[in-house]
Amino acid sequence: MLRTELIPAVETKSRRLMIMLHGLGDSIEGYRWMPDALGLPWMNYLLVNAPDKYYGGYSWFDFAGDIVPGVTRSRKMLFGLLDELRTKGFPTEQTVLAVSRRAA
Repeated sequence: MLRTELIPAVETKSRRLMIMLHGLGDSIEGYRWMPDALGLPWMNYLLVNAPDKYYGGYSWFDFAGDIVPGVTRSRKMLFGLLDELRTKGFPTEQTVLAVSRRAA
């Protein structure tokens, strides 16, 4: 299961959602600044930690060996998260994924 943190929109009825996926070795802590910096009152933010611990942060897969099992697992977890968010009222057409390429 993925650890997430929802930062709700100022406009409480908004269903727009930005899902933030961090880079290697980072975590949700590295993105709590984003809602204030962007200043979008209609945007909900979902910060997501990758499933594997990695030097004080997290990783989406084990890149030292065969990456396929980890990539497949993380993909399945993310698709499950998207399905769960749809059932909670965040429509696909109002959801965006933001992906960081920087490592911590």
